[in-house]
Amino acid sequence: MEALIASSDLKGIPMTNRKSTRAVQRTKAKASKADQLKSLLTKPDGMTVEALSTKLSWQTHTTRAALTRLKQAGVGVEKLDPSEGSRQSRYRIVGAKK
Repeated sequence: MEALIASSDLKGIPMTNRKSTRAVQRTKAKASKADQLKSLLTKPDGMTVEALSTKLSWQTHTTRAALTRLKQAGVGVEKLDPSEGSRQSRYRIVGAKK
């Protein structure tokens, strides 16, 4: 009797004959925040820290730290002069198409 309970559920249906109710469809893995940051920095005109922070839902000090981590990882990040009428520096990955 113990073997019957171990190999079947309470209704007496063998566990091996059951079908899974899980969704077969798998979702795509989301891009990491670092990948999102890299893609934003490929814009030809670059982006300000404030614009990056808004896009990534980060605070500005977190964005600056992420830029530093990119530089330390060997990614060439260049600081551009502010655009006309702005006081904020812009950043982009070196080699981004102009």
